[in-house]
Amino acid sequence: MYKQTPDTWFQEFAGQDISGKDFSGYDLTGINLEASICRGCSFRGAMLAWAILHNAYMKPVIASSEQLAHCEGFEAGASEFHSR
Repeated sequence: MYKQTPDTWFQEFAGQDISGKDFSGYDLTGINLEASICRGCSFRGAMLAWAILHNAYMKPVIASSEQLAHCEGFEAGASEFHSR
C-alpha cells in the first residue's frame, strides 16, 4: 500500500530544485518532474509509472532503474541509482 500523495505534488515540482526530497513509498503515478533537480531524492518503494522526467537531473537518486522504466522522458544513461 502506498502513502497518500498530496494533490499539489503532481505539478508543483516541475522545474524546481527538490534535492534530497523523500518520496519513499508514495504513489507518484503521472507526477511531473520535468527539468527538476532531483539530486539525492529517495524514490524507494514509490510508484513512478508514467512520471514525466524530461530533462530531470537524476544523479544520484535512491531508486531502481525498473521503477523508472515506464516514465516519460527517462534517460537511464543520464541517471545514477543507489539502493540506499
